[in-house]
Amino acid sequence: MPEFTNDLTHDDLALLLLLAEKRSLTRSAMTLAWSTPKASHRLNHARALIGDELFVRSGNSLVPTKRMEALVPTMRRALKRSKGFSLKNDSRRWKLTVRSFSKWSTTPPPCFSRRRCPH
Repeated sequence: MPEFTNDLTHDDLALLLLLAEKRSLTRSAMTLAWSTPKASHRLNHARALIGDELFVRSGNSLVPTKRMEALVPTMRRALKRSKGFSLKNDSRRWKLTVRSFSKWSTTPPPCFSRRRCPH
């Protein structure tokens, strides 16, 4: 399971928008091909970051709070902007973090040349 950060991810935004639309954690999780517990953890993470319940149970459905309703347009814009994102076209500098470098250090580095690789 990924570590939680102090940010909402693209997937978190997708979950929150699906919840606002479907009003069901199980159906939203299924749409994202997630387990219901994973969706529940991500919803709780979003609640903690935003400082609001975001959704309250009413019968068999989850109803967005006033705060969540106000955030929906902003979340939709943010999600729409992120769909066209590509590292290939991004000029910013990125840092790659590897958790288990020892696995990589025992194999030769990748060769990206059409010429014969030295190893």
